[in-house]
Formats: sequence, structure tokens, C-alpha cells
Amino acid sequence: MAFVGKWELSASDNLDAYLTALGVPAGKQADIKAALEPPAKSTEEYSLSGDSLTVKTVTTAGDETHTYQLGAPTDDNILTWAAAKVVFEAKGNTLIETQKGDFGEAVVEATATGNTLTVKLTSKGVTATRTYTKV
Repeated sequence: MAFVGKWELSASDNLDAYLTALGVPAGKQADIKAALEPPAKSTEEYSLSGDSLTVKTVTTAGDETHTYQLGAPTDDNILTWAAAKVVFEAKGNTLIETQKGDFGEAVVEATATGNTLTVKLTSKGVTATRTYTKV
């Protein structure tokens, strides 16, 4: 599972359109972008023990750590904004997160290739791409 490890954000594309597609209010979008868009520092760290996945996110807005069971629906808040049921699956070098809530459905695919993690966030036909470098 090549996605396991610590990753630092190096680029972000189309996050505005993705947040709009999700229905995130404009004021909340500004807060999210301030914490998640360069030049702000943002890291993701994934660890896996059996079917237990731990995701640690560190941004200028704070740190969050969540643990999930692969394949099991879990209540969560996406982007600290909306309640959702999330399910994680690991397929080779890709971690897939499916999110369902009042906003509809979103899919987040994080694929590791060498020292690069490419994260594609898709909802309602709109895709944002975030690129991370292994730390």
C-alpha cells in the first residue's frame, strides 16, 4: 500500500469549483481554502494496521486524526462542514473514500506513484486535483 506514509501538499487545482459543486457556503469556502490551499502548509498521513486505517491531517486550521475500518460505513464530517457516511477501500496503490450525505455523493481517490500522491476529489461531475510529495 504505497499511499501509507506522510505527504505534504505541493499543488492544488480546481478546489473552488469542487467546493461549489458540494454546496459549501462561500464564507466556509474561504476558510477551507485558507487552510488547504498553497501557500498554507497541509499534510496528510496514512497508516494501516490490518483493516484499520488512521488518517492524520495537519493544516493551519489545526490537526485532526480519525481511524476507520476499511469497508465499513462511518459517520464523519467532511471538510468540517457536512455530516456524511464515509467508506474507505484500499486497492493496490490507491485509497478510495466514498462520502454520502445531504450534499449528495463525493469520491476521493488518493493514488501513490513513487514519491507523489495524486488526490482526485469528484462530486457532481466536478473534479479537483491535489498533489502531495512524500515527506
